[in-house]
Amino acid sequence: MSLKPCVIITGASKGLGFALVHEFLKSSTLIVVACARTYPKSIKTLEQKYSKRLFYFTADITNTTAIKLIFDNIKLLQLKPQIVINNAAALLQKSFLKTVPHEITHLFAVNVFAPIMLIQTLIKQQSKSAPLHIINIASMGGIQGSMKFSGLSIYASTKAALIGLTECLAEEFKNYNVRCNAIALGATQTEMFSKAFPDFKAPVKPIQVAQWICMFALAPAVINGKIIPLAVSTP
Repeated sequence: MSLKPCVIITGASKGLGFALVHEFLKSSTLIVVACARTYPKSIKTLEQKYSKRLFYFTADITNTTAIKLIFDNIKLLQLKPQIVINNAAALLQKSFLKTVPHEITHLFAVNVFAPIMLIQTLIKQQSKSAPLHIINIASMGGIQGSMKFSGLSIYASTKAALIGLTECLAEEFKNYNVRCNAIALGATQTEMFSKAFPDFKAPVKPIQVAQWICMFALAPAVINGKIIPLAVSTP
């Protein structure tokens, strides 16, 4: 049975996630498996245009049952994941002293635990020889020594955890045909960025970032375990 290669993109309903879906549909021949908690009209429009190449699932990936259902459908569709982009993220801009436990738990669930469970489920199902490129969307705020901003301590901590996970997985699976890299985003004009920095207009648009990530994801397998800053300004 011949399996069709696909890319998995989380947090695909808007912002960078939606731009990534659109870019992979335009610039590659891969099947696109996308998911998010909501189903916007923009996705419906893409589904009509790329009916044979886009499969979209409305799911909360902090729920392990939802992750299992996505991979069950991937199997039914006879698809073979070659790239996974962990893009889904939650933001909290709040004083550290006023942050309550359930807010911390939610951020870590979306930004760290969901990618962990998705990657774990995927690698367990993959053939050891099948090529796989994992790309975790991190943030400059999670990089040691980078400029930090008041009110973003929990968010930055989750992205630092994702960066650490990326480096560890690259080492743990170096004898598999698996690569794991992270993109540390700087200022990109998304809804999330506008919430964090309402008085600042980012110099980079989501589509520009999506074009670069698509190119990087599809490039020959020469980079592994790296944290790549993608920023032209601070914030």
